[in-house]
This record gives sequence, structure tokens and C-alpha cells, in this order.
Amino acid sequence: MRFPGKASSPRPGTRWCLASMASMLRNMWNTPLLRLALASILAACSVGGAPVRDSLIGVSGGGRQTFSQSVFIFSSDLPSQFEPAVERAKLILEETWLSLVPVNVRLVFDEQLVGSALYGVGSPSDTMPYDGSYYTISAAEALARAPLNAEDAPDIIVRFNPAQNWHTQFNEVPPGRSVDFLTVLLHEVMHGLVFVGLAQVSEDGQRVALNPFDSNQLHIFDMFLASKSQKCVLRGVYGAEPDYKSANREVYLAATSLSDLVFLWSDRGVLQEYLLHAPSDFTQGVSIYHMSVSPQDPMLMSPGIQDGVQIHRFDTALIRMIDAMIYCGADCIPTQLCAPGTFSEPTLSPSPTPSPVPEQMIAGLPVPAFIGLVVGCAVAAIIISFLGIYCFVVNKRQEKREQRARKREQREMYKIQREQVARSAARNGYSARHGGVLFTRQNDSAYGTAKAEREEKLRYYREQKHARRSARRVAGNGISHSTSFRNRASFVGSKKSSGSGIMARSKPTRK
Repeated sequence: MRFPGKASSPRPGTRWCLASMASMLRNMWNTPLLRLALASILAACSVGGAPVRDSLIGVSGGGRQTFSQSVFIFSSDLPSQFEPAVERAKLILEETWLSLVPVNVRLVFDEQLVGSALYGVGSPSDTMPYDGSYYTISAAEALARAPLNAEDAPDIIVRFNPAQNWHTQFNEVPPGRSVDFLTVLLHEVMHGLVFVGLAQVSEDGQRVALNPFDSNQLHIFDMFLASKSQKCVLRGVYGAEPDYKSANREVYLAATSLSDLVFLWSDRGVLQEYLLHAPSDFTQGVSIYHMSVSPQDPMLMSPGIQDGVQIHRFDTALIRMIDAMIYCGADCIPTQLCAPGTFSEPTLSPSPTPSPVPEQMIAGLPVPAFIGLVVGCAVAAIIISFLGIYCFVVNKRQEKREQRARKREQREMYKIQREQVARSAARNGYSARHGGVLFTRQNDSAYGTAKAEREEKLRYYREQKHARRSARRVAGNGISHSTSFRNRASFVGSKKSSGSGIMARSKPTRK
């Protein structure tokens, strides 16, 4: 209840509590580990249990700026039945790739692929050096946050084999001996975005150069090529003054060792690895820039796809590799370099080795990271709970103070009203006592208060009680007290009962 003229002021305790909680939640969200962990959990808990990331704000472990979702522009000469699948690919890619610069993709049928086992070939239109490494034109534009080529120039070119039996209905399972067009399109566009490198085999087929071109800089993907068994990065075999243009036997041995070639990256000092495709017959045209998985569990970046299989999602490993190369960069590149001569020993021959035991994961996170996340969330929940309790107590105390203030104001107001009523009654004669009865004008309740009426009635009852007691005392002493009767009859004489104190009516005299 507020009285007229009483301004209400905000509660300082509540305002301080809300500001503190907002600041704490904002600081928690700005923690890179929490943001990456939440994105991974959401990916692992998505519909159908498939690890999918709808949108991930760029990993800031390397101190890079936050990125926004990108726009993909497709230009195509393909028949109209391919358009729904192209539009679907556009939506999926825009939710995955993060850049302020639109990505132009050119789709064509290539007659030169007819007769080959290839479904399609995707490649960037150009590569550019940035921050000490080579990037595709799309990745370089994402980092530079500005276009680096002509506005209408294609950033990615994808060529398809027109002789394949393409399945274009992306919302239906491909029938036998048909190839899902959307799966191949997403796969090849990823090659044009980031899954590409410069490592090429020499003519003798026994050596690999990490960059056979004029520049001595490596592609960003090649900076993460490593050996699983040695836990070291392959570029280290070139020594302190590397010449990446020269073909190296050790790189070839590591790249063709089954289950040993990995994508190795540092997650705040903790090494993480993903197994890459290591072909035993590394020849011209063979790419190591694929994920190594079993045919029973295919992934989008598998080196091949079987007929009747469709994959329209980006798995957690693929998302983390993109984030490590593009949005983390140099801060995620491992510093453990392989020493020259590491792979010359017979123990690391290209002979098959047993598959390693996969790292235990919970909700898409390593067990230590998941435990740390749970503990951090529990601590945050406890802090928020204590802060909420404190805010509740402060709020209740403030309410009690306001209630006491309102009661004081009510008492003062009632006191003033009673004084005004008393003065008005005494001045105007609206209320006067007569014979122990309070006489007032009809409907004059507005001239008094309920409390005043109760007090007056109480005084009246007390006076009546005192009068009755006085009458009984007078009667007990034998004193006649005149009263008025209904017939107003006169009685002559009186006879008093001895000691009774009761008046007796005298008998009339007969004539």
C-alpha cells in the first residue's frame, strides 16, 4: 500500500544482487573452455544421437575474434532436379562455416571424370598465405574478415561425374546402386574449404614433399600432420632449417603407416588426435586429407562412400578440426616436433599395426574434460544458489522495513483523523452525551470513526453498570426509589418486609 505523495524508491539490495548475477553469468559465458564444452555436449546430444553442431561461435583459445555464420552462394549448370539438394547443402554449410564473407561455390559436370571411379572432385580456386601458413581462399577471407578476390569469382569449384547414378531426393534413403548427391556435395565442399593440403608423393612413389612449390610455407592442415605412435609433428623431420620442397623418405613412411597418421592438435596443452587416411599405396592423385574410419561407421570425410549411404551431418571430430585450423590457428599447433631419422627404424615400417584403443569419451568429451565441466557447473550452481539466498534475505528485510514504515504512517494518519473528528464534533454539536446515551444525527457515521464509537459504547455500558449497582445498594438500605410504571398507578403507603429489603405494594382501602 502506498499513500499519496509517497514516492517509491528501488531497493538497493535487489538491484545489487541482479547486477552481480548478470556479471557472473557473463564472465562464465566468456570462458572459452565452457563455450567449447557446451557446444560439444549439444552436438553429442542432438536428435538421433548423431554428433551435430548447428552453430558454434568461433573457438577463442587463440585469442581470435568471434565469427558470425556465413552465406553460401551456389552457381550451377546442373539440371533442375539437383536444386533441392543444393538448397539443403546451403543451409547445412551456413550453420557450420563461420565467416563474414560470403562463399561462392561453382558446381559443374565434368566429362573428364566419366569412366573413372570418382564421384566428384572439390578444390579451392586459390590458396593464400596468412599468419605464417597457407589457407584456402575461403578460410583466408574468414580470417581477414574481408573479400580477397573478385566479388563474383568462385571460391570453391566442385566437379561431378555425370555418368554416376545420382540420387537427388535428400529426404529419402538412396536405393541400391545409387549415389546420394547431397553427401558427395558436402564432402567436396569441405575439401574446398579446409580439408586440403600440399603434401604430394614424388615420381618414384617412395617420398613425400610437404610443399613441392616455390614457397617454403606449409598449408595449415599440414601443420597438424603427426605420428600417433611418436606423438610428434611430421614437419620436424626436416630439421632446424626445413626445406619443405624436397621429398622426404621419413614423411612417406609416416604417411603410409597404417593407423599411425593422425591430425594432432593442442587443446590448451592437452594433445588431441584424430586418425587420418594413410594409404599403403600412396600414388599420384591419392589424398591423405580424409578421416580414417571403418566402412561400417562412415563419416562425411571418409575417403569413400558406399552406394545407398547418405551422411548429411558434421560429426564432432570434423567440427573440432575446423575450429583448430581456422578459429584457433597457431595456438592449437603442437610444438612436439619429430626429430630427423625418427621413422627410419624398422619398427615403424609400413606394415599393419593393431588398431589403438579409442579414447574414452562422455557426451563427446574426453573423460577429464567432462569431469572438469561437471565440477565447474556444480561450483557455479552453488555460487548462484548462495547468491540467490542472499538476495532473497536482503529482499525480505527490505520488505519488512517498508511494512514498518507503512504502519507508522497509518498510525499517524489515524491519529490525525481522530483529532479532526473530535474537534469537529465539539464545534458543531454532532455528538453529545445525554443520560448515558450517545445521540447522533441520522446517518452521521462519517463524523466519527469505528474506534471512537466503540470507546463511547464502552463508556456507556460502564456507566449503566455503575447505575444498577447504585440502585441495588439504595434498595437494600430501605430507601424507596421512584420509578415510572406502565399504568402510572399511585400507591398509598408502603410495607417493608423485615430485613428483606424488598418493597411491597400497599392494598387499597375499601369504603
